[in-house]
Amino acid sequence: MRADWVEVSTDGPFRRYGLAVWDGPGDAWRLDGRYGQYVVVDQSRDAVVTVTAHEEMNDHRLAELAVSSLRAT
Repeated sequence: MRADWVEVSTDGPFRRYGLAVWDGPGDAWRLDGRYGQYVVVDQSRDAVVTVTAHEEMNDHRLAELAVSSLRAT
């Protein structure tokens, strides 16, 4: 689902993307939906987290929390 990353800007949650996915947070990658819907894949831990929340202002924070919760275990 993902190939080499394409650079689109220098910083931020939309700085790189691959085929159907976005890079980050950290070493993870994600599929972004609308209103805080995410699928976050952390290959280093062989884990996937799905998030569904009606959040429009801090939606990328949800992806950060998903990755940090995986790293805490």
